[in-house]
Amino acid sequence: MVKYIVKKSMVFFVLTCLLLCTLTVSAADGDVTMGTVNIKGLSSEAEGVTLVAYEIGYYDGENYVLHSAFEESGVSLEDIGIADSHEVKEISEILSAYAQSKSVDVVAETKVDKDGNASFELPAVDKLYVVSQKDGKTVAKISPFIVLLPYRTIDGEEKIVLDASSKVTVGIERCDVVLNKVDADKKALEGAVFKFEKKEYYMEDFSDKLPSDAEKGTDDEGNYYWKTLSDKLVTNEHGQIVVQELLFGSYRFTEVKAPKGFVLNKETINFDIVAQGTVKLDGGIYVEDEGEPVILTVTNEKEKDEKEDEPGTEPTSAPPTNPPTSAPTSAPTTPAGTVFTMDGLTGTIVFVSGVAVISLAVALMSSKKKKEN
Repeated sequence: MVKYIVKKSMVFFVLTCLLLCTLTVSAADGDVTMGTVNIKGLSSEAEGVTLVAYEIGYYDGENYVLHSAFEESGVSLEDIGIADSHEVKEISEILSAYAQSKSVDVVAETKVDKDGNASFELPAVDKLYVVSQKDGKTVAKISPFIVLLPYRTIDGEEKIVLDASSKVTVGIERCDVVLNKVDADKKALEGAVFKFEKKEYYMEDFSDKLPSDAEKGTDDEGNYYWKTLSDKLVTNEHGQIVVQELLFGSYRFTEVKAPKGFVLNKETINFDIVAQGTVKLDGGIYVEDEGEPVILTVTNEKEKDEKEDEPGTEPTSAPPTNPPTSAPTSAPTTPAGTVFTMDGLTGTIVFVSGVAVISLAVALMSSKKKKEN
């Protein structure tokens, strides 16, 4: 058997090498690019609330991988880049609760100041973080949210300063919206068709999974696209479209078909939901109830030729053969309205049809039976 004798000088050499390696790693760690996550305009009631950041994932060159500390959380990062706000909110809450229950290491910590602002300094090396309110009894409840540093614009530019203000909500976060369609004389217009969209943010690496016709852009919060929630919202006999229980965020209506006899209004109606509010029925019409619901009014101009027939088929002086196209402002004896509800968990649009369609179907069936007899 050959015996190896290690001299003290060799031991000293090995220890010196290990020390140098440690110093080298420390220096490299010190050179890590730091990014900033700013949160502004929270409620004054949030002053003093502690926010913490946990690292939940990182980019391995091909995909975003869940951090080992969250492997048993039951959450997958697959397709999170284009998940809608409902799904991201649910994932954020699960990860936040798991991190606190398992005492996962905190990457950074900060407090909300008297002006409702807070800021984080986080390593910006293709990492995903979840920011949440630290355990403890406080007046305000701040919802958790996920951020990516750095984030990339559509042009591929990397940014390490992120404004996460719109990702954060405090307390109740539901709101009702009413769109009123009227003519120049403020009379309700029935039958206008609208497209309804929500501004959703996504990670650049998931851009190929967006709808091919999606309108995309970049702002201070990152990359976004307009997600279609419905393209067939129709104003009822009172000229109203009602969408209930929307989450905070940016939305828009676009008219795709004007009421008969009126010119299409091509103006895009953009609005932000930043406060809770509800509406109620009053004499068959939806009006403001509590809080700050969003009430919108869109006007259409009459066509120059108000005939019901196509232009050129009759002399311009011929009187119209059909009744006026404007909708009555008083409630009809048979309601035929449409109300849409945005479910907070699934984002489903629930369509409630009027009884007029059912009456027509019954009449047709009765007529068919008479003919058969």
